[in-house]
Amino acid sequence: MEEDRISQLPDEILGHILSFTDIKEAVQTCILSRRWKNLWHSLSDLHFHLTRFAAHTHSSLNYKAAQTLSHRFSDFVSHFLSHRDGAAAIRSFHLSFDSSAVYANHTFIEKCVHYAINHGVLSLRLRANYYNDGPVFFASKRLRELELRKFSHTSYFPERFSFPHLKTLYLERYEFTGDCTISVEPFSGFPELEKLTLRWCKVSGLVVKAPRLRFLEIIDDTDSWNFHQEMRMGEISAPLLTYFSYEGYFAFECSKVNLPMLEQVYFDIFKRMNVEGMHLKCVRMLQQFGNATTVALTLDTLKVLELDDNFIERSPSPFPYMKCLKLIKGRWNISTVLQCVMNYLTVETLHCDSLTVEFPRGVDVVEQNLEDLSDDDDNDLIQRLKLLFE
Repeated sequence: MEEDRISQLPDEILGHILSFTDIKEAVQTCILSRRWKNLWHSLSDLHFHLTRFAAHTHSSLNYKAAQTLSHRFSDFVSHFLSHRDGAAAIRSFHLSFDSSAVYANHTFIEKCVHYAINHGVLSLRLRANYYNDGPVFFASKRLRELELRKFSHTSYFPERFSFPHLKTLYLERYEFTGDCTISVEPFSGFPELEKLTLRWCKVSGLVVKAPRLRFLEIIDDTDSWNFHQEMRMGEISAPLLTYFSYEGYFAFECSKVNLPMLEQVYFDIFKRMNVEGMHLKCVRMLQQFGNATTVALTLDTLKVLELDDNFIERSPSPFPYMKCLKLIKGRWNISTVLQCVMNYLTVETLHCDSLTVEFPRGVDVVEQNLEDLSDDDDNDLIQRLKLLFE
């Protein structure tokens, strides 16, 4: 009989191996031998996913059966935690009701959060759709990573969070107060925060002051003008920030931007209709991040700048210190860029002679887009094409 070398490994290594398996499979290893019987009791990486649970139980995730499955899933998680070694620390705790048809129980989620916090969790990720009975309050001196995702029913971001050593924060579908007034500097309880992502969050008037923040990402791909009206931030002040990214239907707006160490920016503005003043807001947006040296823009964003090419021709470059310009294909099928837009972005930069420009394949720089031609221009083009083929 071949020697079982895996079972001879230390508990810590076996636990690490089990962290790559589904939590239900990890529990099932208890039947392998006495050596494996109690290993799952001290696992430090606890990842509970409803869809994986459904696959193991051959259950359907359709709307009719979703709530029943949700209760079974919650019972499994509760049973697991109640039989786990209470003295074992938790490194990562991920709880995901990853189905829009399922509404999780708020009390159950709160109990799971407190269990993880009380066991020294470093990485906490929650993904759920639930009716809001008030924000979950918790504080942790050990937490390093926090991810809160919502499917719908916007939840208010509580002001009472306290994470003195949090490094990474990801928020989805959150408001920042419950009384329709924005709290002042809601991230003041995160003095060590280095990476912040806000997706589908209502940030009107929001002030971000983060002394150690290095990465800021804002994603607002909700196609709603009323929602956009609430997206003007109050201030971003991050003396160490080196990377800023924004994706949205409309240009990003912020009353005050202070990013002295900024190096890289990424912008993706993909609203195709000509909203009044859209190009002016886009220009103003780019100018606020003008000290960046590496700039990435989608072709969709350049199309916004083309809305008034006469204005662009008279305007100075928004990125005077730029050393590298990356043009990236966006959501729409775009194959041309106006020469005047390229001049606007590149000609007056301090590093114009050594500037690197990266183009996506199949994209050409043209003097005028065919769709912008007048009737006379169009007729002239037709005549010239006829001559070519005679």
